Amino acid sequence: MLAAALLLLPLSALAALPAGISGAWFNPDQSGHGLGVEMLGGGRALLFWNVFDPEGRPLNLYIEGSVEGRSIQGTAYATQGMRFGEFSSSRFQMRRWGDIRIEFASCREARLHYDANGEAGGSAYGRGSMPLTRLISIANLGCVFPGEASLPVGLYQGVHQLARAPRSRPMRLAVAPDQSVWGVELLQAGSPLLPDGTYFGNFGPLPVIVLRGDRQRADAHSVTLALQVFDNNWQRWPRYESKAQQDMTLAVAPGGQVAGSATFDAGSGVGTLFVEQMPGSAGLTYQLALPDLAGTYRLHLSGQFYELLNADQAMTVEADGRFCIKGWQAAGSCHYVGELSIPFPGYAFVDFELARQGAAGGQDQTRRYHGRGWLERTATGAELVLVGSDGGSGVGLIGTR
Repeated sequence: MLAAALLLLPLSALAALPAGISGAWFNPDQSGHGLGVEMLGGGRALLFWNVFDPEGRPLNLYIEGSVEGRSIQGTAYATQGMRFGEFSSSRFQMRRWGDIRIEFASCREARLHYDANGEAGGSAYGRGSMPLTRLISIANLGCVFPGEASLPVGLYQGVHQLARAPRSRPMRLAVAPDQSVWGVELLQAGSPLLPDGTYFGNFGPLPVIVLRGDRQRADAHSVTLALQVFDNNWQRWPRYESKAQQDMTLAVAPGGQVAGSATFDAGSGVGTLFVEQMPGSAGLTYQLALPDLAGTYRLHLSGQFYELLNADQAMTVEADGRFCIKGWQAAGSCHYVGELSIPFPGYAFVDFELARQGAAGGQDQTRRYHGRGWLERTATGAELVLVGSDGGSGVGLIGTR
């Protein structure tokens, strides 16, 4: 019945909603009910409104929608009758509840209009409207409206300037196909050097940051990102949290050049981040498979005054994406373990999970990091960059092979 109904939906030539609209939406002032949006392509969409009836009982509305411009509209049906465990289709009923329309202002803001004019609706529900905010997006699915600026996928460069000290450090960054931005600050220019767990000031803010930026809004000439900035303190024990949130607007020139800045404090003091696209930054557009990542990567980690040259300070990646990080802390065994996956076919990006290995060989569930990375091909080999967090502290790694 569902498949047949979908075939009858009109295919609108005016459809102008990106697939990235899909996900969960809700009204923050009425947390407890919300809508699921699924873009099907061809001007079609499915909506699921999990709400309550006037007596407070759960009510699940199903809407087969058509896309018109920046709106999805359709008829809402209330389902009932099928009992759990029995699951008899003979008891199933789908009664018309009313009409629904969602108008999308952006990838994060929308407005819901409803009219309960069907037999399953009525005056007890009435008609009205409410604002909606995106709650959850679909992983690895970008959201860019027609006419909005888009960040070119590829490598970017940046500078982190601290206000309290006359120093600035370079940053390595990349923009992924879903328009997310990831970056890690380096200890010195021209080197993948990062601090290790023995860096002086181990129980205070570390001097380098990692960041993640998610597309917040855009117009024809700029993109605003919601930044999350963390100290790169993944090796610290006990766990230390340092996090800042700040918007950053990147201007996108007609030729595609990108540049922008933001000021924040992630625990190391107030700093300003300057970001721009690297010349010829399409270097991450090639097919990457998990076996391509296999090998041993040296991790360039440093104490306060010296670089650790221990051969065990390395990351070993298997052909199935599993990896092990060895270091001085664990006498040659895996101190951290993780797994890599390929989120975007045709691009050199990876997603990863990383966990600290417990004393008995099990994973420490209190320190699980998630993030994204990329494999840069260089004249001498390859560099694997990983950037992420556990929600409160950051992880940034660069391995060379």
